Amino acid sequence: MAVRIAAHTFLFQQYGFDQVRQTDKIADTIAEAGYDAIEWHHTALVGDDYKNRLQLAQRNSGLELVGVSQSLPLWNQGDYERIVDILDDHAERLSLFDQELTSTISCSGKGSANRNDAQNKHLITFWTEISSLFDSLDQKVTYQNNGDTLGDLDNLTDNLEEDVLALSPNLHALHSAGIEPISYLQKHGDLIGSIHIRDYHIEGGRTIILGEGDLPFDRLKTTLDEIDFDGDIIVDLILPSGTPPDTPILDILKDSRKTISDQLGY
Repeated sequence: MAVRIAAHTFLFQQYGFDQVRQTDKIADTIAEAGYDAIEWHHTALVGDDYKNRLQLAQRNSGLELVGVSQSLPLWNQGDYERIVDILDDHAERLSLFDQELTSTISCSGKGSANRNDAQNKHLITFWTEISSLFDSLDQKVTYQNNGDTLGDLDNLTDNLEEDVLALSPNLHALHSAGIEPISYLQKHGDLIGSIHIRDYHIEGGRTIILGEGDLPFDRLKTTLDEIDFDGDIIVDLILPSGTPPDTPILDILKDSRKTISDQLGY
């Protein structure tokens, strides 16, 4: 499969877009910026008309649909039933698209250092159930790090088999956790189904546009070739803290897409 360059839609929420009422506008903007595909935030799945709405936006824009992201406290035993209900509904809704899609799921709340052993073990057992759920509906699921420490991620890779765990590393989130992103990709290349990319400064903090920070694109390009990467590169932009949403969102997406083309050759 050829590498697709997708955009995640969370940035639009920072600009005040409603992912239900402005589905077409969001998709059209991403397509105009030159992307191949789109990954929706889970709020786009609400409502009885979600399938027709997303398919219409996809058809009119010409974008392919990667899937839909979700974030839940998967370690929380006391919240298990509620989370199961959410993921059952999430997976079922995607299965009705009659195509294999991918949900990226991150684990929200406290990290492994603040969990007890039972909570860490619960996450491992629960992820196995999640993988089985999506597989039973001919859907795919990947784990996206979001605030995870190296201990959190090692808990997954050390205790889950390769047929259960696929990863979607968020490069900025890795850096923020003190994990060198390129080395992590090199070590776990066989598990990586997609990559969420956002630029950052070495001293901390993220940039508005790809190419404005210190993400080592030259090393990233070499590593993607070394691990034979053929998944999705998902541009997952979030405005830096305190930055007003006054730069045109189309310009942000276009300039970031150009960086992908210039630096990675896609």
